[in-house]
Amino acid sequence: MKFLLYNSKYWAKENSLSVQPTSYIQNLTFNFRLATHRNIYQYFFWTNDPGTRKQSFNSKRISFAEHCKWFNYQMENKETVMIIMYSGKQNIGQIRFQLKDNIAKINYSLDNKFRGNGLATKLITGGIKHLLTLKPDIQQIEGFVKLNNYPSIKTFRRIGFEECLLLKHNNTIKFKIDQPKNLS
Repeated sequence: MKFLLYNSKYWAKENSLSVQPTSYIQNLTFNFRLATHRNIYQYFFWTNDPGTRKQSFNSKRISFAEHCKWFNYQMENKETVMIIMYSGKQNIGQIRFQLKDNIAKINYSLDNKFRGNGLATKLITGGIKHLLTLKPDIQQIEGFVKLNNYPSIKTFRRIGFEECLLLKHNNTIKFKIDQPKNLS
């Protein structure tokens, strides 16, 4: 385990960049691919980013051992599709779909240096399109957002998701979109 932890610290140092300016981001071309086991460290840092933890339903920091167990399970789970949005050699964010009965539940996050530039819309719409190439029978996409997560609420609305339920016990809004094949 020490080797893995050493590598994760090395990876973080080698991949730390400052926030990207909007002009830089506007010139990027975005692509989508399935996550692989090699992305375990990237997901670990995305997962423990303070902004991500703040908007997660479980806001506690996740240990590397817990993350490895979770990540490996998700990678082997036939009901999970994990997709990365990237540009060139730079990973921009991730979107994960939990599949059940032709419904896909969405979970996503952007790398902190790419937030605040409208990329969540590209991540979600591109991720859904990529998912549908793999799983064309999906009939509905669902997302659950904390009431205080205004950027995600705006993003889901912008894409055309319908607000269909307010869960007061955990201050969450459920969004859904039917027939995602019609997504522009």
